[in-house]
Amino acid sequence: MPSYRLLSAPAARAISVWGLWATSQEINAAFRKVPALHSFSLCSVGTGQGFDEGLLWHKGENRSPPFEVHLHGGQGIASTFSSWLESLNWQELISSPNPLQNRFLQARGLANALWASRALHGDPPAAPSWQAVLENPPKVVLAGPTNVGKSTLMNAWLGADRVTVSPHPGTTRDSVEVGILMGEGEASTEVRLVDTAGFGVFENDLDQAALIQTREACDQAWKVVWLCDAHTPPIAPVAQWVQSSPSEHLRVLLRTDLEETWCPEDLWPGPWIRGSCHEDAPTLLAEIEQALFEPLGILSFVR
Repeated sequence: MPSYRLLSAPAARAISVWGLWATSQEINAAFRKVPALHSFSLCSVGTGQGFDEGLLWHKGENRSPPFEVHLHGGQGIASTFSSWLESLNWQELISSPNPLQNRFLQARGLANALWASRALHGDPPAAPSWQAVLENPPKVVLAGPTNVGKSTLMNAWLGADRVTVSPHPGTTRDSVEVGILMGEGEASTEVRLVDTAGFGVFENDLDQAALIQTREACDQAWKVVWLCDAHTPPIAPVAQWVQSSPSEHLRVLLRTDLEETWCPEDLWPGPWIRGSCHEDAPTLLAEIEQALFEPLGILSFVR
C-alpha cells in the first residue's frame, strides 16, 4: 500500500513537504505523471482540476522516501491533501521513529520549529529560561475581576468571536483554552491561551467551583496576565489576589478609552500595560506579547 508523511513543520505562509513511499506506477495513478529520475515536475494535486499545484520530486527508488511533493503550507491544504490521498487508499504514516523529528513536525510556531531543528541536529539552545517555552507550548492565563474584558481580549487574539462575550458578569464559568501563535515572523511562538472565570465574591456552589478552577489555572500558568478596568477599581478581595501574584506576571489596565478613575500603581507598583480592545487592539496585543517574550531572549535566538 502506498504511504505518505509530512516532512516539514506546518506554517501558513511556507511550503509543506510530503514524503511519498510509492512505486512509479502508484505515483502516476495519483498525480498523472512521473518525473524523470532526480528531477522535479509541476503537477496538479487532487481530482479533476485539483485543489493545489505542487512540485513532484523523483528522488529514486533507493531513497527514503523515493518521492516528495512540495505544496503550499497551512492546515487547509494539509487536511485536504491527506483526505485526497486516503480516498485513493494511501496510508498516512503518523509519526517518525525520532522523537525530536516529531517535535519538529508538530511545531506550529517558527521559533518552536527552529528549536526542534537545532535539537535534531545536535545544537539545542542553551538558555533554560526559554528552552522549555519553545519545547512545550506554555500556558498564558487571562485572569481578573468578573466582567473586566478577558473574553474580549482573547477574541482579539483569535481574530474571531470563538469565546462568548457578554456584558453580564459570570458568563465564562469554565476555563477556555486554545492554542495560538504570538509574535511576528521567525519569533512566532505557540502558547496555550486560557480564559478563566472572573475573580469576585460568590455565594452559589457553581460560581465557587469556577473560582477554584480559576485559582488552579493561575497556579499552573507559565504567566498570568492580570486584567483590571480603568474605570472600575477592583474590590478588596480581588486586589489582594492581584497583589499576592508573583512579580513576573503581567498587569494590564483595560478600557483606557474610558476615564481612569483610580491609580493601579497604588495596587501593584511596577509597570502596567495600558490599552483598549475597542480603540487599538493590535497595539495592545503587541505590547503584551513583547512583555511576555522579550525577557527570554527569543528574538536573539532566532536571529
